[in-house]
Amino acid sequence: MSFPKALASIWLVLATLLPAQGDADRALKSVLLIGDVSWNSHFQNVQKALKGEAELVRAPLGHLSSGAALARVDELLQGRRWDVICCNVGLSDLMYRDHRTKRIRAMAPGAGGVQVTSLESYGENLAKLVARLRRSSGRLLWLTTMPLNPRQRSGAIVAADIARYNEVASSQMTRLGAEVVDVHAQIEAELSKAEDRRARERLHGQLFKKDLSGPLVARISRQ
Repeated sequence: MSFPKALASIWLVLATLLPAQGDADRALKSVLLIGDVSWNSHFQNVQKALKGEAELVRAPLGHLSSGAALARVDELLQGRRWDVICCNVGLSDLMYRDHRTKRIRAMAPGAGGVQVTSLESYGENLAKLVARLRRSSGRLLWLTTMPLNPRQRSGAIVAADIARYNEVASSQMTRLGAEVVDVHAQIEAELSKAEDRRARERLHGQLFKKDLSGPLVARISRQ
């Protein structure tokens, strides 16, 4: 084999072993999804929608209040820097608990339950949480707490409190310059189409079986 042909053969082999330049430059956007168990299906739909376009990782929260999230924030961030962090805590904050034990045990307010986190402390916790999250990401998307699904109804949660805590959260995010994705308003807009309470409850159950991730997916994808 002549030298030019041998050289061409070597370059052909190298070309098959090395990644294309375009693939090397096209790094996936890293996205961290933080939220309690009520966000499971929503976050799963986001992951499906952005498969191949972004690396989406869900932080295991379970039932976590803003104070507990602060205590575990380093664990949640996994020692990484993220392009985008999507976060919501709130449902476990506004829940009423048994004040006689340090453990979080649900108890209706009528039975003497007290809220896990006061409205004032919730706002303070969020300010600290945002400051910490921003050290690990240049972009934070705050998600408003969703309306409670009738199937998840609990005497330890007062539905009207969700709007109150969302108002405090949105006010803090506006003050701190974080982006707000109002998932609560998105779902309420759909529920407003129901004719009565029974129809609203039925519609609410149906909504949680649908993919409502479109607005969040669009915001994550925005440069």
